[in-house]
Amino acid sequence: MGWGKQKRAVLLAGLLLCAASLTACGPRVSSAVVGMTVDEAGNPVIVLQNCKGDITQLELFTDPVSPSTLVYENRHPFTAIDEIPLLTGTADWPPSKPVPKLRPTGIIVIKPWASGHSWSGRRTEFTLADLKTLKPGQVRHDWRAANEPPSYGASPGTSQYRITTLDDFTPDYCP
Repeated sequence: MGWGKQKRAVLLAGLLLCAASLTACGPRVSSAVVGMTVDEAGNPVIVLQNCKGDITQLELFTDPVSPSTLVYENRHPFTAIDEIPLLTGTADWPPSKPVPKLRPTGIIVIKPWASGHSWSGRRTEFTLADLKTLKPGQVRHDWRAANEPPSYGASPGTSQYRITTLDDFTPDYCP
């Protein structure tokens, strides 16, 4: 092998090693999905599809690029579909601090994580205005592949978000 071919082979091996190390550093992807619904009074409710019980934290951001505003945490989650009122949380999923006042057109992002951020699920992003058309029992969720970048400000009419019934949002294998 000539010197030029050796250099290319070494360079290619180095690039492959770098690429492999970059993909191993991020969190693994969970099958968990976060969607949104509303209660009878029209208040926002987080719907967590946690069918493997691996998600222990939900981070709420009021700006997609800001540090997290607060965290809902459940150290011992069940394999279930959890409905968590956004403003109050539940006994199993309490917020780390009071939920800030939310602007009707401000973007809200909820990211699901496993303990230590070792796994991440499919997040959701929305505005309170996006939830105005929902009825109790309907779930607005992002159905795109987990590795696709978000398009902030999308509305339920876009192909990125779907509105389905809670039954359709719940997979057959999930309790």
